[in-house]
Amino acid sequence: MKLFVGQIGSQEAIRNMIKFIMLVLTVSVLTACGGGGGGSTGTIGEDQGSTDGGGATGGGDGGDGGAGVVDNVVRIGNGTGTTFVEGEIGVDDLMLDAGASTTLTINFVDSDGDPVDSSQTVALSSQCVAMGISTLSTDSLTTTNNGFGTVTYTANGCSGEDLVTATAMLPDGSTVLATATITVEPDTVLSVEFISATSSNLSLAGTGGNQTTVLTFRLVGAQGANIVGESVTFTTDAQNVGANSGGARIAEGSETDISGADGTVSTVLQAGTNAGNVRVIATHDATLVSAQSDSIVVSSGLPIQNAFSLSFTDNSPPASLFTDGVEVGVNILASDQFGNRIAPGTQVNFFAECGTIESSCLIGQDGGCSVTWLSNTASQISAGDNRCSILAFTEGVETFADVNANSVYEDVDLFDPMNDEEDLPEPFLDANESGSYEFGERFVDRGVGTENTYDLGNDEWDGLCLIDIVPTANCDGDDTSLIFNQGVITLASRDVLFSTSFTSATSFNFTVASNLVASSDGLGTGNINPPAAGTTINFSGEDVDFIGTSSFTVPDTLSAPFMSSVSFAIDGENPSIEVNVNVVGGVNQIFSVTLP
Repeated sequence: MKLFVGQIGSQEAIRNMIKFIMLVLTVSVLTACGGGGGGSTGTIGEDQGSTDGGGATGGGDGGDGGAGVVDNVVRIGNGTGTTFVEGEIGVDDLMLDAGASTTLTINFVDSDGDPVDSSQTVALSSQCVAMGISTLSTDSLTTTNNGFGTVTYTANGCSGEDLVTATAMLPDGSTVLATATITVEPDTVLSVEFISATSSNLSLAGTGGNQTTVLTFRLVGAQGANIVGESVTFTTDAQNVGANSGGARIAEGSETDISGADGTVSTVLQAGTNAGNVRVIATHDATLVSAQSDSIVVSSGLPIQNAFSLSFTDNSPPASLFTDGVEVGVNILASDQFGNRIAPGTQVNFFAECGTIESSCLIGQDGGCSVTWLSNTASQISAGDNRCSILAFTEGVETFADVNANSVYEDVDLFDPMNDEEDLPEPFLDANESGSYEFGERFVDRGVGTENTYDLGNDEWDGLCLIDIVPTANCDGDDTSLIFNQGVITLASRDVLFSTSFTSATSFNFTVASNLVASSDGLGTGNINPPAAGTTINFSGEDVDFIGTSSFTVPDTLSAPFMSSVSFAIDGENPSIEVNVNVVGGVNQIFSVTLP
């Protein structure tokens, strides 16, 4: 410098030199920062060559060049400024009790640790969350405009260390991530809860229908969280003892289970051959904490012969003898050998001697079903006696006396092959009401025995073979039988026949029958039918006092003429009695009683 000063030779020259050096330094600094009046605002390291605004040469007004500085560095972590920790998720509580929650915090900052000025999308995950034993309030977090966000983590069955990862993709395509390890204390089983059963009603083993149900329980900890990975043993409240007990049981292979991610365990209950209610007990092996299920009903076996009932809404439908379309409901009620309702959907079929009847119905939830019979005068004439036999039949089992009460037919049980109410013949339509099949009557061919020929019983009990369940079962007969029942609808006329028979001077028996008009071929001449149900019979008289009942109503239970008796005392010189019969659906008739 002294040499330079000496060469310049004056103080003024020195001052000018200092100004020049300051100018050069200023330009250099502005160029390095991207400044320069009106020049380029390129990033660090870019070529800031000459531009219209002066650029690197310092041309133009460079005083405002610093306003264009951009920090493109984005980092993920916890905190800001000097407290920022890159790659770390902030956690309020790194040690959690089972079922507890904590808050996770995420920050995005620039190279100086200052919050960024835009929102970021973050994907969060963990092994426990993936297994469903912890939860996050959201697994895709969008931060605020300054890069800040929080999410809630809840342990719901997780135990031990769980690594939580937050991942974000930056605008430039790069990926950043942060992690945190949360430690969850093991939980203690405080209770076992019964959750559900796939079915609360089972059919008896071997009878078809639904014979198994899946029962689900849940292990619950102190905070209500699920307990994962614990062993549970299942039993029934009346566990079977021996092969012949016949009760419901836990299916083989499902006696134990390990609780899953949702804390649940499951087992399968299998119906036995006995009806009744059963509950399943789930016991946590380590603590012996247990719970029992709701009651499961085991019933709905096949219908049995002696519980297959047929009835009519009207046994003697009014005016049905000479009127088409009079309706009668034909009802079936069926049960198994325990008196329990049978499985819905069982089909019952019908035949009718005369009239018109629907061909079948399906047993409903109430154990019964109905069809409609309609009077049909053309077919009723051919019936001759104006009585229509109705046959109902379905697949079921024969009746037997269950001596050892295990619901399985065995040699020790009682079955009478000489009794056709136990050893059933093929179903037939008893048109002449004789009680037994006669040649020409319609029958149902079961397809066993002699084909297309009416067969009597086979001297064996016919029903489900349960030898796989009870080894001592007798399976000599057929697997099922056609059970049946039949009844008679009597066809009532609009008027009646009335007759009396004195048993003493002051008492007589009387009969009221539906008036069956004879046809040209001699059919319909009998009068064995009752009047229409509800028909009233009233006695009145002169110079007589009735002793006891003198008014009667025909019930709906008769299949024969209505008969009863009247007693009276004479109280005058000219006694007389008359009877007023008011026929439902018909006419009002008056008859005189001739006194002896």
